[in-house]
Amino acid sequence: MNLVAPLSGYFLWFTLAVSIFSFGWILRVAPWRSLAAIPVRQHMWFGVIIGLGIYGALVQLQLFNLFRLHPLLMAACTAIFGARLTIVAGFFALLISHAFTVLPWQNIGFNFLVSVLVPVLIARGIFMLIARSRIQNLFLYTLGGGFFGGMLSWVGSAIFAVLLLWVSQVAFMPDVWENAWMFFLLTFPEGFCNGAIVSCMAVLAPHLVKTYDDDFYLQK
Repeated sequence: MNLVAPLSGYFLWFTLAVSIFSFGWILRVAPWRSLAAIPVRQHMWFGVIIGLGIYGALVQLQLFNLFRLHPLLMAACTAIFGARLTIVAGFFALLISHAFTVLPWQNIGFNFLVSVLVPVLIARGIFMLIARSRIQNLFLYTLGGGFFGGMLSWVGSAIFAVLLLWVSQVAFMPDVWENAWMFFLLTFPEGFCNGAIVSCMAVLAPHLVKTYDDDFYLQK
Protein backbone atom coordinates (compact mmCIF):
# COMPACT_ATOMS: atom_id res chain seq x y z
CA MET A 1 0.00 0.00 0.00
CA ASN A 2 1.23 3.47 -0.81
CA LEU A 3 0.11 6.75 0.72
CA VAL A 4 -1.10 9.26 -1.88
CA ALA A 5 -1.94 12.20 0.40
CA PRO A 6 1.28 14.20 0.82
CA LEU A 7 2.92 14.31 4.25
CA SER A 8 4.50 17.36 5.82
CA GLY A 9 6.01 18.63 9.04
CA TYR A 10 7.72 16.60 11.73
CA PHE A 11 5.94 13.38 10.77
CA LEU A 12 7.47 13.54 7.29
CA TRP A 13 10.99 13.89 8.72
CA PHE A 14 10.36 11.21 11.34
CA THR A 15 9.35 8.59 8.76
CA LEU A 16 12.27 9.55 6.53
CA ALA A 17 14.76 9.32 9.40
CA VAL A 18 13.52 5.91 10.56
CA SER A 19 13.48 4.60 6.99
CA ILE A 20 16.99 5.85 6.17
CA PHE A 21 18.42 4.41 9.38
CA SER A 22 16.66 1.05 8.89
CA PHE A 23 17.58 0.74 5.23
CA GLY A 24 21.18 1.80 5.84
CA TRP A 25 21.65 -0.81 8.55
CA ILE A 26 20.00 -3.56 6.46
CA LEU A 27 22.14 -2.58 3.46
CA ARG A 28 25.24 -3.03 5.58
CA VAL A 29 24.37 -6.44 7.07
CA ALA A 30 22.66 -7.99 4.03
CA PRO A 31 24.23 -11.31 2.90
CA TRP A 32 25.66 -10.05 -0.38
CA ARG A 33 28.24 -12.82 -0.67
CA SER A 34 25.65 -15.57 -0.45
CA LEU A 35 23.55 -13.80 -3.07
CA ALA A 36 26.52 -13.43 -5.43
CA ALA A 37 27.54 -17.06 -4.91
CA ILE A 38 24.45 -18.39 -6.72
CA PRO A 39 23.87 -16.63 -10.07
CA VAL A 40 20.32 -17.96 -10.39
CA ARG A 41 19.27 -16.41 -7.07
CA GLN A 42 21.02 -13.20 -8.07
CA HIS A 43 19.06 -13.02 -11.32
CA MET A 44 15.84 -13.82 -9.47
CA TRP A 45 16.54 -11.03 -6.99
CA PHE A 46 17.07 -8.40 -9.67
CA GLY A 47 14.01 -9.71 -11.51
CA VAL A 48 11.93 -9.36 -8.36
CA ILE A 49 13.01 -5.73 -7.96
CA ILE A 50 11.94 -4.86 -11.50
CA GLY A 51 8.83 -7.01 -11.37
CA LEU A 52 7.58 -5.68 -8.05
CA GLY A 53 8.33 -2.11 -9.09
CA ILE A 54 6.32 -2.33 -12.30
CA TYR A 55 3.64 -4.43 -10.63
CA GLY A 56 3.24 -1.88 -7.85
CA ALA A 57 2.90 0.92 -10.39
CA LEU A 58 0.33 -0.81 -12.61
CA VAL A 59 -1.78 -2.98 -10.29
CA GLN A 60 -3.34 -0.67 -7.73
CA LEU A 61 -6.71 -0.10 -6.06
CA GLN A 62 -7.24 3.61 -5.53
CA LEU A 63 -8.69 4.34 -2.08
CA PHE A 64 -10.05 7.81 -2.79
CA ASN A 65 -7.16 10.30 -2.52
CA LEU A 66 -5.59 8.55 0.46
CA PHE A 67 -3.97 5.25 -0.51
CA ARG A 68 -3.18 3.07 -3.48
CA LEU A 69 -3.51 -0.56 -2.49
CA HIS A 70 -1.93 -3.60 -4.12
CA PRO A 71 -0.71 -7.02 -2.91
CA LEU A 72 2.73 -6.60 -1.36
CA LEU A 73 4.11 -10.14 -1.88
CA MET A 74 6.63 -9.53 0.88
CA ALA A 75 5.90 -12.84 2.62
CA ALA A 76 6.78 -14.84 -0.49
CA CYS A 77 9.94 -12.81 -1.08
CA THR A 78 10.96 -13.27 2.54
CA ALA A 79 10.56 -17.02 2.19
CA ILE A 80 12.73 -17.08 -0.94
CA PHE A 81 15.45 -14.52 -0.18
CA GLY A 82 15.31 -13.96 3.56
CA ALA A 83 14.31 -10.78 5.36
CA ARG A 84 17.35 -8.59 4.70
CA LEU A 85 17.57 -9.08 0.94
CA THR A 86 13.79 -8.72 0.68
CA ILE A 87 13.88 -5.36 2.46
CA VAL A 88 16.57 -4.09 0.08
CA ALA A 89 14.67 -5.40 -2.95
CA GLY A 90 11.43 -3.89 -1.65
CA PHE A 91 13.05 -0.48 -1.28
CA PHE A 92 14.35 -0.41 -4.85
CA ALA A 93 11.02 -1.71 -6.13
CA LEU A 94 9.35 1.14 -4.25
CA LEU A 95 11.63 3.62 -6.01
CA ILE A 96 10.49 2.22 -9.36
CA SER A 97 6.84 2.44 -8.34
CA HIS A 98 7.26 6.07 -7.30
CA ALA A 99 9.05 6.89 -10.55
CA PHE A 100 6.19 5.57 -12.70
CA THR A 101 3.26 6.95 -10.68
CA VAL A 102 2.12 10.24 -9.19
CA LEU A 103 3.01 9.20 -5.64
CA PRO A 104 4.59 12.08 -3.70
CA TRP A 105 8.31 11.48 -3.22
CA GLN A 106 8.18 12.87 0.31
CA ASN A 107 6.00 9.88 1.26
CA ILE A 108 8.65 7.32 0.37
CA GLY A 109 9.76 6.96 4.00
CA PHE A 110 6.24 6.19 5.18
CA ASN A 111 5.58 3.87 2.24
CA PHE A 112 8.82 2.00 2.92
CA LEU A 113 7.86 1.39 6.54
CA VAL A 114 4.31 0.28 5.70
CA SER A 115 4.83 -1.61 2.43
CA VAL A 116 8.24 -3.17 3.01
CA LEU A 117 9.72 -3.13 6.50
CA VAL A 118 6.69 -4.05 8.63
CA PRO A 119 5.29 -6.85 6.41
CA VAL A 120 8.76 -8.36 5.99
CA LEU A 121 9.36 -8.39 9.75
CA ILE A 122 5.95 -9.99 10.34
CA ALA A 123 6.61 -12.64 7.68
CA ARG A 124 10.07 -13.34 9.09
CA GLY A 125 8.59 -13.84 12.54
CA ILE A 126 6.03 -16.30 11.18
CA PHE A 127 8.62 -18.35 9.29
CA MET A 128 10.83 -18.40 12.39
CA LEU A 129 7.95 -19.75 14.47
CA ILE A 130 7.27 -22.43 11.87
CA ALA A 131 10.94 -23.45 11.81
CA ARG A 132 11.16 -23.61 15.60
CA SER A 133 8.00 -25.70 15.86
CA ARG A 134 9.88 -28.60 14.19
CA ILE A 135 6.60 -29.92 12.79
CA GLN A 136 7.28 -31.98 9.65
CA ASN A 137 4.27 -30.89 7.66
CA LEU A 138 4.78 -29.30 4.26
CA PHE A 139 1.35 -27.66 4.40
CA LEU A 140 2.33 -25.89 7.61
CA TYR A 141 5.10 -24.19 5.65
CA THR A 142 3.20 -23.44 2.43
CA LEU A 143 -0.16 -22.54 3.96
CA GLY A 144 0.99 -21.32 7.36
CA GLY A 145 3.93 -19.32 6.09
CA GLY A 146 2.78 -18.48 2.58
CA PHE A 147 -1.00 -18.09 2.75
CA PHE A 148 -1.62 -17.08 6.36
CA GLY A 149 1.76 -15.38 6.58
CA GLY A 150 0.80 -13.20 3.63
CA MET A 151 -2.58 -12.39 5.16
CA LEU A 152 -1.10 -11.53 8.55
CA SER A 153 1.62 -9.39 7.00
CA TRP A 154 -1.04 -7.39 5.13
CA VAL A 155 -3.30 -6.99 8.17
CA GLY A 156 -0.35 -6.01 10.36
CA SER A 157 0.84 -3.51 7.77
CA ALA A 158 -2.64 -1.96 7.48
CA ILE A 159 -3.03 -1.66 11.25
CA PHE A 160 0.45 -0.16 11.56
CA ALA A 161 -0.31 2.41 8.83
CA VAL A 162 -3.56 3.51 10.47
CA LEU A 163 -2.02 3.72 13.94
CA LEU A 164 1.00 5.63 12.66
CA LEU A 165 -1.20 8.18 10.93
CA TRP A 166 -3.42 8.43 14.01
CA VAL A 167 -0.47 9.10 16.31
CA SER A 168 0.79 11.79 13.94
CA GLN A 169 -2.67 13.42 13.82
CA VAL A 170 -2.55 14.18 10.11
CA ALA A 171 -5.25 16.46 8.72
CA PHE A 172 -6.86 13.69 6.65
CA MET A 173 -7.16 11.27 9.59
CA PRO A 174 -11.01 11.44 9.67
CA ASP A 175 -11.08 10.14 6.09
CA VAL A 176 -8.69 7.34 7.04
CA TRP A 177 -10.94 6.21 9.91
CA GLU A 178 -14.01 6.36 7.70
CA ASN A 179 -12.46 4.12 5.04
CA ALA A 180 -10.14 1.98 7.18
CA TRP A 181 -12.28 -1.14 6.63
CA MET A 182 -11.37 -1.08 2.94
CA PHE A 183 -7.76 -1.91 3.80
CA PHE A 184 -8.85 -5.45 4.56
CA LEU A 185 -10.35 -6.06 1.11
CA LEU A 186 -6.97 -7.28 -0.09
CA THR A 187 -6.33 -9.63 2.84
CA PHE A 188 -7.37 -12.79 1.00
CA PRO A 189 -5.75 -11.85 -2.36
CA GLU A 190 -2.52 -11.13 -0.49
CA GLY A 191 -2.64 -14.52 1.18
CA PHE A 192 -3.53 -16.34 -2.03
CA CYS A 193 -0.75 -14.74 -4.09
CA ASN A 194 1.90 -15.37 -1.45
CA GLY A 195 0.70 -18.90 -0.78
CA ALA A 196 0.73 -19.77 -4.48
CA ILE A 197 4.26 -18.43 -4.97
CA VAL A 198 5.65 -20.15 -1.88
CA SER A 199 3.97 -23.45 -2.80
CA CYS A 200 5.27 -23.38 -6.37
CA MET A 201 8.81 -22.51 -5.35
CA ALA A 202 8.89 -25.14 -2.59
CA VAL A 203 7.83 -27.82 -5.08
CA LEU A 204 9.63 -26.75 -8.26
CA ALA A 205 12.81 -25.12 -6.93
CA PRO A 206 13.24 -25.88 -3.21
CA HIS A 207 16.99 -25.21 -3.38
CA LEU A 208 16.27 -21.57 -4.17
CA VAL A 209 14.00 -20.98 -1.16
CA LYS A 210 16.10 -19.75 1.75
CA THR A 211 13.66 -20.57 4.55
CA TYR A 212 12.66 -24.01 3.23
CA ASP A 213 14.35 -27.28 4.23
CA ASP A 214 13.43 -29.91 1.65
CA ASP A 215 15.09 -32.75 3.54
CA PHE A 216 13.28 -31.92 6.77
CA TYR A 217 9.76 -31.61 5.36
CA LEU A 218 9.92 -34.55 2.93
CA GLN A 219 12.01 -37.07 4.83
CA LYS A 220 10.28 -40.36 5.60
